[in-house]
Amino acid sequence: MLQTYRALHLFGRFEPHSRCWVTSAIVKLDTARRIAVAEDDAVYQLIGDPGSEADGAQFVALCSVFDARLRETRDVTDAHFG
Repeated sequence: MLQTYRALHLFGRFEPHSRCWVTSAIVKLDTARRIAVAEDDAVYQLIGDPGSEADGAQFVALCSVFDARLRETRDVTDAHFG
């Protein structure tokens, strides 16, 4: 989970194509059931172990080329699921 200057987002591999992606802003998070709801009403069931922090950091580095404020993005997975 990534906390940007604007919102909380999920980052990882999403079905059906198992591509790395970031969600729109998360507006509801049920850590007990491991379900997240995004602002576009998409519902995500979190399965498996958290992904690599290095992958998340690389994604943020690529995106921050377009928006320097993203350099302040933090991985907050452990804060929610640790």
